[in-house]
Amino acid sequence: MATKQEIIESINAGIGRVEQTFGSLSDEQLEQKVHDADGGWTAKQILAHLAGRQGSYDAIVAMAQGSAPPFTSGVDDWNQQAVDQRIGMSRDELLNEFRQVHQGLIERVRGMDDGLLSAIIELPRGSAAVSDVLAGSGGRHSITHSGEVEAALGLSAPGE
Repeated sequence: MATKQEIIESINAGIGRVEQTFGSLSDEQLEQKVHDADGGWTAKQILAHLAGRQGSYDAIVAMAQGSAPPFTSGVDDWNQQAVDQRIGMSRDELLNEFRQVHQGLIERVRGMDDGLLSAIIELPRGSAAVSDVLAGSGGRHSITHSGEVEAALGLSAPGE
């Protein structure tokens, strides 16, 4: 189980990587397709996906509190809806929303008790502790998508 500090560090690492990767992309780079499966997503659509994570974090906490059913299907549709709602936004607007959502998640984690963080929830890939889900979804997920964009655009990852 990830500690509060580990969750916060993961989220902060994700914020830094997304800002570094997407903050310098040109309009042309933002429109380049990164994913080929299921119609594919452009770099901008990936950023819109990352900016639209608030609902996912709300659902994770609600499941842990027992006020929402397990989220075991429909994830792709959920993600696409968040992208579609944001695709008209500029890169800077998306980065701002991303930053606000993830800084808000850090504050939320700081206020969570250990019982909630250790709660086990059911997700499409199996069960996991809320703390591990938030560390992964709030941080590593952002880093992974940033890496995909960097690779697709032939950019060096930070520190390389």
